Amino acid sequence: MALEMAGRAEEAFAAYLSLRQKNPTNQKVCEKYARSLFGRDEYEECLLALNDLEDYAFDTHYMRGRCRLELGQAAEAVADFREALNLRPTYPQALKSLGQGLARIGRLDEALAILVPMQVQKPEDEDINYTLGRIQYDRGELEKARDFLAAVIPGKMHQFEANRQLGIIHRRLGSDADAAPYLAAAVDLKADDFTSFDQLGEALSTLGRHEELRTMVISVLDKNPDNPSIWNGAGVFLGTAEGSTLSIKYTKKAAEKYPDQPVILFNLAHLMNEAALAEESESCAMLALLLKPDYAKAWNALCVSYCMRYKHADGRKAVDRALLINKNLSTAWLNIGVLERSARRFTEAIAANRHSLHLNSKDTTAQVNLAYTLLMAGEIEQGFRQYDRRWDNPSFPSARRPFPQKLWEGQKLPYHGLLIYMEQGMGDEIMFAWYMRLVAQKTSEVLVECDVRLVDLFKRSFPNFKFVARIQPMAPITTAKNLRYKTPSGHIPKHFWSELRQHQNNVWPIATRPIVRTVPIRLTPIPTTCRMLPLSRI
Repeated sequence: MALEMAGRAEEAFAAYLSLRQKNPTNQKVCEKYARSLFGRDEYEECLLALNDLEDYAFDTHYMRGRCRLELGQAAEAVADFREALNLRPTYPQALKSLGQGLARIGRLDEALAILVPMQVQKPEDEDINYTLGRIQYDRGELEKARDFLAAVIPGKMHQFEANRQLGIIHRRLGSDADAAPYLAAAVDLKADDFTSFDQLGEALSTLGRHEELRTMVISVLDKNPDNPSIWNGAGVFLGTAEGSTLSIKYTKKAAEKYPDQPVILFNLAHLMNEAALAEESESCAMLALLLKPDYAKAWNALCVSYCMRYKHADGRKAVDRALLINKNLSTAWLNIGVLERSARRFTEAIAANRHSLHLNSKDTTAQVNLAYTLLMAGEIEQGFRQYDRRWDNPSFPSARRPFPQKLWEGQKLPYHGLLIYMEQGMGDEIMFAWYMRLVAQKTSEVLVECDVRLVDLFKRSFPNFKFVARIQPMAPITTAKNLRYKTPSGHIPKHFWSELRQHQNNVWPIATRPIVRTVPIRLTPIPTTCRMLPLSRI
């Protein structure tokens, strides 16, 4: 006891341990030994030592409750705290601990009744503020939870937990920008916590802060966290921030570090497929399946790698195996759609694509694939209306142009002009120029924004339209007062599906002839003068 009072805790513990070994039934020795273990945060050993006591005083009831609370035995801890409070009804530490225990077993209202008055008296208490923050979060009161947890941040007791929870709360409130600093602080405090890492990565991805995302991920991996989920998630985030090269590099490191983790091997196979490295993807998927034969996603990845190498029969067997394991795997149905379309079985392909979207309506690849399949099947109206969903795909090569006009819905515009902005590449811009003559039926005033290299060609070819080069910022003419409506070029065909159907019907009977003559849309090149050179100069 003298050593303890002198602050020489280790020597005091050694003395108590020696006494305990010599006098295992001495109640005073058992109590002092248990108290020493409690001070060392050795809760399991402390609880065992307390079990040897025949009678419990206030302190021993309280210590047993704290040990049980720390060991996750909250219901038993509540009973201990009540016993302690029977002996000292107003003791604040026991009262606070009772509130914490009640919160952990879901008796939130009882916990609030105890802790709220205590917080009013001690607004700076980190334990109380943290517990109240978690209670309000569990009740769905996110703003109240945010305020309580913010009061915890200046302290040290729950700094990591409070930062992580505040980041999650701000994300749920719709502010990734406010969430990022808290989540970054949590990651700095505990680099091997997957929740903080994953939430921060998602927030930075959503904000488009890709350089910051790349730096964060590499910084965490450089600390070599012993958490396979972090290594696996890192590959996904690096793919978003940097592209496939760096993503594959670090996912390979993850596979080397955790060779028994099929999810990492699957992720590597998926990245290889995206980088068109089909042979390497196949071997990664096969390794994942050796570890986990019923891994539906790995069978699906194997299907993709087979199909990239034109091994469609093997691909169909692999995707069928994936669906046998998980009939609700939406990406497998997407691959079924691709396989059926390649075999020109359009009815089956459309059905597979629609089932994929039924399972996952947010799959942008499935949305665009359905549009292409409908168009290949001759479903012009449905196909071009579905083609509007191309903008949902993050990898779509053109961004929406932020013109202020209303979106054109195909109506006639006798009094107002129309702004058309071309999209994708030069080949697509030329292809969609075929619809210019149809647009002329709806309005007489059209301004087309296109690639600067096509402006003169289009001016010569469509003298009734105006053309302007696509530049940043937008050319002033694109906001002219009479231009009340706008449309991207890919939206135009859906407004003329009946005319397209009629055109198909007109040209179909002659489609197999050696020379097909129909109404063309001719582009007018720069006029040139040719002359024959003398043979001696050729």
